[in-house]
Amino acid sequence: MTTSKRERIDTMFKIIFKTGGISVIVLLGGIFFMLFYNGISFLFNINPIDFFTGSQWDPGSIKSKYSIIPLLFSTALVTTGSMIIAIPLGILCAAFLSEFAHPNVKAILKPVIEMLASIPSVAIGFL
Repeated sequence: MTTSKRERIDTMFKIIFKTGGISVIVLLGGIFFMLFYNGISFLFNINPIDFFTGSQWDPGSIKSKYSIIPLLFSTALVTTGSMIIAIPLGILCAAFLSEFAHPNVKAILKPVIEMLASIPSVAIGFL
């Protein structure tokens, strides 16, 4: 490959990568400012005392009601339920792999479990 052709290809890829990087920064900036604007407008329209002490989350009604307590409660409930399932299962899998599994089984299961652990839980929940 000649030097001028290589320089043209390098210049083309520099432009492509620079355009991609700038577009990502612009998109993230737009998302940030949209969230900031909507958050500020929310704080001006909703009473903060009702938001922190209310007991109902009903944004679809005629008079919208927003409260963080139902969100915190449901998050704690889901977290507790998932911990009830995940902690014993994780401990039993670790005990089985370290103490009881045959070396051939261990050589297969350990990388599979590590690959499953590397997948974000949001992606698993989406699927």
